[in-house]
Amino acid sequence: MRKIFISLTLFFILQCGVLAEDSAMSRVMNSWQGVHVDTVIKSWGYPNDEKNIAGHKLLYWYNDQNPKYIQTSSYTGTVQQSYCTRIFEVDEYNIVTSWQYEGNACPNFYFTCQDWVNPNNDPWKQESMQRKLLKQQKRNRKLKKNNNK
Repeated sequence: MRKIFISLTLFFILQCGVLAEDSAMSRVMNSWQGVHVDTVIKSWGYPNDEKNIAGHKLLYWYNDQNPKYIQTSSYTGTVQQSYCTRIFEVDEYNIVTSWQYEGNACPNFYFTCQDWVNPNNDPWKQESMQRKLLKQQKRNRKLKKNNNK
């Protein structure tokens, strides 16, 4: 039972990207770097907004959730809007050159953001494949070592 708990804990720690610069959303956004915007649109749909600012073309995808009333005492409360905005900058060829995101409701885990990941460049799947390859190489070295005895 303890091994299962430790395994699950490690899984969730690894999935959330322990460092802020390697957060789940950063990995999602990085997966689209260098991709033509038509590919993004096929996956996410059309952007909600497009802006040209100082010669930079920015595309916005908004993900707003229903406002939530948060009761702070017996008589008072606040309304909090949950949102996640994804922004891509594209060059004159409509290739994603940079990105940013903002909001208080951006996904923190792979299983909550996997619909936003570039299916052709999924960093979690790539890491899984690399781990499998390393395990196979380790097994092959072990077999080779045993056969040489």
